[in-house]
Amino acid sequence: MTREIRIPAPHPRFRPRVEGDLRRPSHPGTTVRIGEDLYEIVAAERTGPEWVYRLEPWMDEETIRSSVEWGEGSAREFAAGLRDDRIRGRKTLLTWGAQALLGFLPAKNQKRIFQARGMDPARATLWSAALETLVSFPFAFLFLLSLFTGGLGASIPAWAGGLAFVVTADGLFRLATVISTADPIGSLFLAPLGLRLKSEDPGCDLSDEISGIGEELNVVSAVPKAWWIRAGGVTYGGEPYILTGSDRDRTRYIYRFHKGGKDFPALDPEREKARNRSSDLSYVFAPLWGFLPSEMQKTLEFYGRYKPRLSVIISICVNLLAALALLGPGLRNLSRGVFEIWSLVMLAAAIALVIESSLRLMRLLKDRRNTGSFLGFLVKPIYYLTIKDSSPGVGRF
Repeated sequence: MTREIRIPAPHPRFRPRVEGDLRRPSHPGTTVRIGEDLYEIVAAERTGPEWVYRLEPWMDEETIRSSVEWGEGSAREFAAGLRDDRIRGRKTLLTWGAQALLGFLPAKNQKRIFQARGMDPARATLWSAALETLVSFPFAFLFLLSLFTGGLGASIPAWAGGLAFVVTADGLFRLATVISTADPIGSLFLAPLGLRLKSEDPGCDLSDEISGIGEELNVVSAVPKAWWIRAGGVTYGGEPYILTGSDRDRTRYIYRFHKGGKDFPALDPEREKARNRSSDLSYVFAPLWGFLPSEMQKTLEFYGRYKPRLSVIISICVNLLAALALLGPGLRNLSRGVFEIWSLVMLAAAIALVIESSLRLMRLLKDRRNTGSFLGFLVKPIYYLTIKDSSPGVGRF
């Protein structure tokens, strides 16, 4: 007799039956015990606001791999757990939304928030340092420019210029630190807050959680694994495993494998940790990568989270805006008959940026080629600091 279970959200332990094909064997669905009867989940689908799981009587010749008790009490507990998850989710969403501000806190505070809400302290530091640098750098630049030009142009008070210079230095130092070490670091101005903490909390770890039971292998990761999906499986402990499915639980990615297949790449936990970090930072710094040469962009595409076309378009727009900013003063001086070396240099740079941007845009639209900019040398240091996965197989896995 066929039965149905209707619940408002997918159950994390309910897995429908997987039919076999040439590459993988069939796999029975989760066993569900309702009273004294056993059922197998044969199908799952979303119908409006509900998830519907279709059950059929369990076949005695199958081996029970996972079993779930279900009844009125289990349904009430599941509904109560959903409510609690929604409340926690709202709090976590607020934390993640404010991470650019929370990243200014001392590292110990950030790690405490990570333990309570799951915020990535390294990413919070990264965004806060980038925000600090972007806001303060224009004022620091204008202040230094006024010092070299004798006060010509924009006038910045000495106290404001000095403060902007210190803030920029703080932001750049924090940015370089978190990129090179992946460790959170708070702002110099909020350092006294960290003196009140009495205990050290563990930091954020990008290692995968690997667990195996019988012929099943489950991996929980902080990042999506595009290279596993392309390969179709992994080899772990000398045994090949076929990828049978994947899910996402908020900020975690769950991959399920079943023993079988052959010739899959090896799953090395340390190499995966390096790839996880590179994958995460390839996504975080995506707007910068469009300036890089096409070979480096192809390497970043390996991780599955970098979309080169959008990043190249962003880099072209930035170059054109920079060209306009340089073009104005140069043309104004020429119209006045003023021929200064600095103005001519800015004018030449603006023309070079316009020509290069036009050529890159034509290659992108006509040939679909993602080419870099000559300004890529400014971005390469960030690339070499972030992408440290030098293990064999990058770009070919």
